[in-house]
Amino acid sequence: MIVPAVLVIGLATGQRVVLGLAPTGMVLLMTTLILSALTFSRPRTTTHTGAVHLTLFAIFLVLIFNP
Repeated sequence: MIVPAVLVIGLATGQRVVLGLAPTGMVLLMTTLILSALTFSRPRTTTHTGAVHLTLFAIFLVLIFNP
């Protein structure tokens, strides 16, 4: 909820918003947002989408300890 709020405030004030993420972090953020949008736009979630979320989280954990 914080990132969209900061982006809206940046647009309203005309300021440039810098997230301060490494390229891998930016890719993970965008992938997570797209995956979440796809998951929550459907009436039901499946084990497949849950597994994809868990896989993405595992990738995140690996990249935290081994950038």
